[in-house]
Formats: sequence, C-alpha cells, structure tokens
Amino acid sequence: MKVRNLIFISFFTTLAVAGAFLRIPLPFMSITFQMFFALLAGIILGPVRGMIAMTVYLALGLIGLPVFSLGGGIGYILQPSFGFILGFIPGAYVSGITYSKLENKPYSKTLWAYFAGSMVIYALGIAYMFLILEFYLEKPGVSLTAIFISMLPYIGKDIILGLLAASMGRYVPLLRKLSAG
Repeated sequence: MKVRNLIFISFFTTLAVAGAFLRIPLPFMSITFQMFFALLAGIILGPVRGMIAMTVYLALGLIGLPVFSLGGGIGYILQPSFGFILGFIPGAYVSGITYSKLENKPYSKTLWAYFAGSMVIYALGIAYMFLILEFYLEKPGVSLTAIFISMLPYIGKDIILGLLAASMGRYVPLLRKLSAG
C-alpha cells in the first residue's frame, strides 16, 4: 500500500475520533460528527480505503483507546449504541461504492452516497440496539418501531449533515483524485 493511502486512511480515522468529541449540544440530544466523517471516508477515499479507515477506528476503540464518545474497550460491544459504530464499516463501503457507480453531478452523487451509507448504518445500529436491549439488558416491551421512533431526531440531524456533505460535492472529485495519488 502506498504511503499516500496510509496517510489518507489515517487522516479519516483521526477525523472519526475527532467526530466523537466534536459536539453541538442541544436540549434533547448532542450532535456528533462520527457518522459524517465515516461516510465522507467512503465517498472521498473510495469503498475499500474508507472501510479500512473505519475498521482501524473500530479496532482502536476496542483495544481500549478512548476514541468512542463514551470511551473505549472491548466492553463497549455491550453498549446499545455500538451497532452504529459497527455500521461505520459497511456504511463507508456503501457510500463509496454508491458514489463510484452514480453518473450524476457531484452534488447529487455525494448526497445519494451519503444517504445510502446512512441507511446501512441506521439499519445495523437499530437492529443491534434492539438485540442488546431485548436480550442482554432484558428490557421488556422494546420494539424495533419504538427504537426507530426514538432515532428520528438523529435521523433528522443526519439529513442536515448529508446536505452539508453534499454542499462539498464539487470538491469531492478533486479530493478523490488527491487521495488516490
């Protein structure tokens, strides 16, 4: 692997770490930027290198480095929100492959790629949350519908961040070329 690839993979891993701690506090939730950077990794680096960057991010957290918003360590897999972090890997891949396959203009390509990756992350995250709440934490009466409804503010936040990512769309081809060397 070229040094340039390692640098860009490391850069997006670092952005994902920073995204866990960049917070915009709101009365009912905090906005973080992990998912934003995970999906941009796929869009800018491409599916494989974006996926590698998010795999490194996940590995760093699981070995105990406090890179997730609530810390790190192997015990983090029992957090109901861990499925979203796990989803960054296929989410980055899907966003990258979607961006590569679309023939649209950069703005709409970036937007559709962002939303495709988001759907993967939310599907994995909500399913994982359901499984942890239902079987590990033994919360009676938890349903996928209730979890999905509780995610609506976060989905709204990610729609806004998707529009922000798309607004950078005209720069994505240049960044992809730069990262590819």
